[in-house]
Amino acid sequence: MAVAVFIALLAGIYLWKDRQDTLDREGVRGDLLARILFNHVSRTLESSSAIMTVANQGSSSNSPTQSQLKSAIEKSSFIRSLSMLTVDGRVLASSEEGVVNQSVSWQQLGLERDVGDDLAAGRWQPVRNLFDLNRGDVRLKDIAFLPLSMRMKRADGQVVRWLVLINPQDLIAGFAESVDDQCDAVYVFDYAGRILASSSQRWFPHDQLFTDMPAVKRVAKNQDFGRYIDILKDSKQFSEHLEVHYRTAAQLPLTVAVAISRSRVEGQWWLSSKGIIGMSVLMLLTTFVLTRHVAAIWARREEDRLAMSNALDAAEAANQAKSAFLAQMSHEIRTPINSMVGMTELALGTRLNPEQKDYLEMSRTASQSLLRLIDDILDFTRLGANRLTLDQTLFDLHTACQQSLKGFAFQAEQKKIDLYLDIDSDVPQLLMGDPLRLGQVLQNLLGNALKFSDTGWVKLSVRKKEVNEHQVVCGFEVTDTGIGIPAEKIQLIFSPFSQADDSVNRKYGGSGLGLSIAKNLVQLMHGEMKVHSRLNEGSSFSFTATFEIPSPELLDKQIIPKQQISRGFSAIYHSVDVILVESNPFAREILRNLLAAQQIKPLEIVTPVALQSCLEAWLKQGLNRQTLWVIDHSMLAYIESAYLLAQEASKWRSLSWIVLSDFGLNHDVQNLSALARTLGVRVMNLYKPVTGLELQNALTSLTQRDEVGEEISKPSPFKAKHVGKILVVEDTPMNQQLAQWTLEKLGCTVEIADSGEAAVQKIQSNSYDLILMDLQMPGMDGLMATHEIRHIEVTQALKMTPIVAMTAHVLDEDRVLAKKAGMQDFLIKPVSADEFQRVLKQFL
Repeated sequence: MAVAVFIALLAGIYLWKDRQDTLDREGVRGDLLARILFNHVSRTLESSSAIMTVANQGSSSNSPTQSQLKSAIEKSSFIRSLSMLTVDGRVLASSEEGVVNQSVSWQQLGLERDVGDDLAAGRWQPVRNLFDLNRGDVRLKDIAFLPLSMRMKRADGQVVRWLVLINPQDLIAGFAESVDDQCDAVYVFDYAGRILASSSQRWFPHDQLFTDMPAVKRVAKNQDFGRYIDILKDSKQFSEHLEVHYRTAAQLPLTVAVAISRSRVEGQWWLSSKGIIGMSVLMLLTTFVLTRHVAAIWARREEDRLAMSNALDAAEAANQAKSAFLAQMSHEIRTPINSMVGMTELALGTRLNPEQKDYLEMSRTASQSLLRLIDDILDFTRLGANRLTLDQTLFDLHTACQQSLKGFAFQAEQKKIDLYLDIDSDVPQLLMGDPLRLGQVLQNLLGNALKFSDTGWVKLSVRKKEVNEHQVVCGFEVTDTGIGIPAEKIQLIFSPFSQADDSVNRKYGGSGLGLSIAKNLVQLMHGEMKVHSRLNEGSSFSFTATFEIPSPELLDKQIIPKQQISRGFSAIYHSVDVILVESNPFAREILRNLLAAQQIKPLEIVTPVALQSCLEAWLKQGLNRQTLWVIDHSMLAYIESAYLLAQEASKWRSLSWIVLSDFGLNHDVQNLSALARTLGVRVMNLYKPVTGLELQNALTSLTQRDEVGEEISKPSPFKAKHVGKILVVEDTPMNQQLAQWTLEKLGCTVEIADSGEAAVQKIQSNSYDLILMDLQMPGMDGLMATHEIRHIEVTQALKMTPIVAMTAHVLDEDRVLAKKAGMQDFLIKPVSADEFQRVLKQFL
């Protein structure tokens, strides 16, 4: 009997504890659901506020058009409409049809309460939009809107109220399914206890007022979150014990809540505990076995509870760590890129020769491509998979391929590997597509080709595959003479973090991500990638990509006229003898095709002996007819300087050279070219690989160059000058110098503060027209410094100085923090001269 009583007592204690644990778990689940719902609602309201703010800033003295407002909300699925109204309710502009100049009752919308410039939330309305609301006879069952409003001042000083209509069910979409639709509730209410959105019409009907709700009273006492037990009765007088978890924030006009029915939880617990109760009865007959069994069940449940709690903590910590890592990674990478891009732009604004300008343009292009890739990687990580899209911009396909290949010129020269670019003459030059993503694919393939090749050559071929009225399909092929890939490993190389062999990774390095990324990008371009390779015999990677054909109107706006792209060189061919001097058969064939596209059939010289004989024969002819050599720099090295000096200088004035060189000319060829210029030879250098347009421009410009043959680019002056005294708060010396140089070129006087403390000291003893503030600095950061400066301005009655954030932080949270601290604008590093111009024009 004692054993039976002990077992019954033990079973009762266990059942009570299991019941309590079940209630606690449901409480934790309700609190977690309320927190997630709060974050979702907060982001929705912040997005609505941001859209109204951007629309207000973007509108001039004239009212924005309907199309502009539609464009502002087209990417926000939860927003029904966006309108600008006067303070008394007259519609000035709207994304809706037929509501402009109509009047709206703020009281009817529930927006009559004055909340200053903060975001205000109105009443739930059972109509689709403002048009239906004004009709007065429209009442819908399953469609409603929730009005949100903010009062703002426009650029002309007029005070208006912006009105956003959102779908109230979007506030709780996806959360209602997480609770029982009969017993539980997920709902949103305002300061007065009026229900704005609810998953349960039984407990919390839409637009009903619950002034005695405990959550309303607690929020009024500034208790932003909490839980309590409440007893409610429905329309049939059935009562329910509800455990309510609520959460809000001071800056939000709404409170979210999750109500969990304790009766339902206990009922489900009893149903799930039938087996345990039966076990307790059987334990009376089989004491020892069943006692051990119950203990084991209790232990397993406790382990499951702990595992769930630990998993929740780990997930929250991982999410916070990921956000922190993304923000820090963006800042650390953007800081040096800011200096790279800025210094390059400053250098491009000085006097340069064509070779120097070409180097700097390539450096700037590479830096900007790296920056865009970093931005896309960060956005892609935040948005999740399958959210990457391609841009559609007008670009030069030939130049894009050339720049991709030229980016590896120095690496190829070091490994003594030849680079070839072969673009068919019928491949269109100007197309609509994403040049960055195309370049990313080409750079992956070309980089691999060079990495896995020790000798030989790498060739990029471009062909036109298909064409119709609106689109063209181009085929790209990268061929190399590298180590090749075994047939059984070909499919493996397209898997992430995989390479053909572990020894390849040890010898050549790499993460194994490049080909996987390239293949996915090709699929986004509506193409496919193939590979043909044999071990120790090189590889050939090919892919297709689809591009849009630009409209004639868009082509007419380009710098390069269409007739210049399409016309040939028949006139030059009849007045100039063209000689192609190239010993390499691959390069000679490509150059021959490029010249043929210009209706030029050159005389071909392939050996140094033939070159010398040709030169001697040309000198003996004594003709006044112009002769033009397209010559590789390696062949030019066979011409002796003494031979040039031994001839009459007047003979050389009928000769022109287009010298094709690798990454840089050797000293002998440079000296020979300089000597030839002094003798009257017209010389122009082109860096391999060359495009048809580049060769065409060289042929044309040879008739327009001076005797020295050099063209010095004029420095590009900045567009406008600004007068003002600017304080730059920046802790990195290189970025300090960059900002100072750039702003001084724009006409400003610049002072530097290397920390937040120094900025606060300077603002007390000096007057500035503008402050550019870095956010992340040791000691007092930019946010703390801005807050302190604003405090000093208020306490000492100083003039408020505009403060603009200048930072490598790119997350939306950083913008919000900067605005709260008192900053008026936000610049993301690297900051271009155009961005500086915009800020100076706005605040000076």
